[in-house]
Amino acid sequence: MQINLDEKITEHFKWREFLYCSQWGVCVFPISVLQKQNIIDTCEVLENIRSILNSPLKVTSGLRPNVYNKLIGGAVESYHTQGLAVDFIPTKVSVHKARIALNEFLPDLKCRMENNGKGGWIHIDTGKVGPSGRFFRP
Repeated sequence: MQINLDEKITEHFKWREFLYCSQWGVCVFPISVLQKQNIIDTCEVLENIRSILNSPLKVTSGLRPNVYNKLIGGAVESYHTQGLAVDFIPTKVSVHKARIALNEFLPDLKCRMENNGKGGWIHIDTGKVGPSGRFFRP
């Protein structure tokens, strides 16, 4: 599947941001039709989060191939491998304040947010809501 890395997925996000694997220093290819659609859907949630926080967001991790996910210590069945998750940092508000602000919007956004304590990023995914709810501990 051909993808122009500089093409916008949504108004504020490009393919390059979601396909870049920083440990390898490259963008991942190929991606499946399903992964592409999942990334588009996840990016639309991210646009809403950007709006709620009134802050640009820096994507730190999007799609991860299984081997890359294992290399960086990601969960075995990480939603990142399906294009259903993204890690990001808001640029105009602290990660802590952003987590607090987003918590009440999670049901409307139809996403979950990882409770990674004092981590310097925010993880959201559009996976199934389990027993721990929308704010989960990995």
